[in-house]
Amino acid sequence: MVDSLRAERARITVSIAELEEAGRKLDQVIEHAVRPDSEHCQAGRERPTSETTVSV
Repeated sequence: MVDSLRAERARITVSIAELEEAGRKLDQVIEHAVRPDSEHCQAGRERPTSETTVSV
């Protein structure tokens, strides 16, 4: 019984670590969406030219 509880605790610990990592990655995506910079956003590196500008 105790071994089963320990195994479940270990599984939960791994799941928590994976969720925390996913949360950190999501925080980075949100930060880049809110504050894009040229290092992480190609649109910030390139200025539109007449060839790439879309007219409506």
